Amino acid sequence: EAYSVSFSSAEIKKMKDNILTHNHPRGWSAKKNNIKHVGSSFSENDLRMAINADLLEIRAVGPLYTYSMQRPSKGWGVTDKDFRQAYNVANNAVRRQLLQAIKDEQITLDQAEAIHFHLVSKRIAKKYGWKYRKAKTR
Repeated sequence: EAYSVSFSSAEIKKMKDNILTHNHPRGWSAKKNNIKHVGSSFSENDLRMAINADLLEIRAVGPLYTYSMQRPSKGWGVTDKDFRQAYNVANNAVRRQLLQAIKDEQITLDQAEAIHFHLVSKRIAKKYGWKYRKAKTR
C-alpha cells in the first residue's frame, strides 16, 4: 500500500532480534518549506510491530529525521493489549496538550501534526524504559 506494509507470520518470525528500518513517505510528499516535511515518528502499529516481532530496534526514516526505538536488554516488557491501552492514554494526553497550545496560539495545526507522534513516542519510551532517539537523517 502507499502508506503501509503487511508481513506474513513467517516474515515476522524472522524479524526477531533484528532491526527493522522503514520509511515514512508522507514527509517526502510535503514541500521542503512545509513543517510536515520533517516526517513523523512512530505510529501505534509501528511500535506494536516492534513488540510483537520482538525486534531489537525499529527505525522510521523521514526526509529530515530518523527515529529509533530500541528494546531494552530485558525485553519490551509489555503485552500487546497493555501497550494498546498505554498508547491510547499517551496519544490522548498529547492531543489535549497540542490542542491547548493551538488554542493559546503557541503553535499552528501543522506544527502540532508534525510533532504529535514524536511526543507520543517520547512518553511511551519513558513509561517503559525504552531508548528513543530522533536524529538528523542527513
